[in-house]
Amino acid sequence: MQFQNTIAYAQLYNVGGEVTNLESLVYKYFPFPAISSNIGTLQNINVSSDSEFKAYVEQTGAYFIDFSFIADSGDSRQYKICPFIDGVQQSEELENLFFQQPSGVKYEVSANWILNLTQGQEIAIKLEVFNLPTVSYFARDIKMSIFNLQQLGIH
Repeated sequence: MQFQNTIAYAQLYNVGGEVTNLESLVYKYFPFPAISSNIGTLQNINVSSDSEFKAYVEQTGAYFIDFSFIADSGDSRQYKICPFIDGVQQSEELENLFFQQPSGVKYEVSANWILNLTQGQEIAIKLEVFNLPTVSYFARDIKMSIFNLQQLGIH
């Protein structure tokens, strides 16, 4: 018998900044690498060094994903965030709609999902705007927590 530990979790973070790659009605990656605030918080989940906020799972299973960021003030545009696996939107039912606040207001955007992921798949939460903002859009303190809800045990 062998015990196979399939626990997988990560706490990913980036300070964020101005989101410059927005297009109307097109989902875009958050343009910041998903770096870990503490390398000890990565277990069977990897991040790449490129400039997009995404992660790769090393274990197959059901994952709880919690995502949040602080949005700066703006011009009251309508946005959505949604999970993508390997660049493919999972379902319109998983979209989370929010409204950018008027100038001078900061607010938190957060959502969570449970998704079935297979070893090697990329998970990313992407952002869409309905109409391009007339002022710069900022996403700060971007955080994603990922936890595998399954463990195989003895076999």
